[in-house]
Amino acid sequence: MKNINNFLPLVEILVNELIEQIELNGIGLKKAEERIVQFIYRIGHMMLEQVVHSVQEPTIENRLEVEGKVAIYKDMQNMRFKNRFGEEIVRKRRRYAIAEEATGYYQLDEKLGLEKYCGFSPLMTYLLTLFDGCEAYGTARVGELLHPAVESIYFGDTPD
Repeated sequence: MKNINNFLPLVEILVNELIEQIELNGIGLKKAEERIVQFIYRIGHMMLEQVVHSVQEPTIENRLEVEGKVAIYKDMQNMRFKNRFGEEIVRKRRRYAIAEEATGYYQLDEKLGLEKYCGFSPLMTYLLTLFDGCEAYGTARVGELLHPAVESIYFGDTPD
């Protein structure tokens, strides 16, 4: 947990800075909460990234059996997904080719539970579904309901 430990001493610094800024009427509680959430999201992303990068491939075999079919190791490809904290995680993983199928098989995706989520973490997929499901298609503005870091997934960088 290389960089995560570096954030813990910063908690006290952030709290003291927020107190000082509120005392000087520089910011209100809303801005203080936003700064705390931003800090927590950064730590959450770093923790999840550490978890994903530390999980071992389920196997390093060159041949597997997948649902009764033979899968042969093809190459290494990037796993890439947006997490609940609004950040992207990228990691190399083994791709297997299944005879007579156009798509690859990724055993690590299956182990992590990512095989069904199309580029988003399971919790991010849940949030997208929850908030998008409340609006008619085309008018849903998911990002307005979520943290600004997540909004950037949909609408690009947002002003502070």
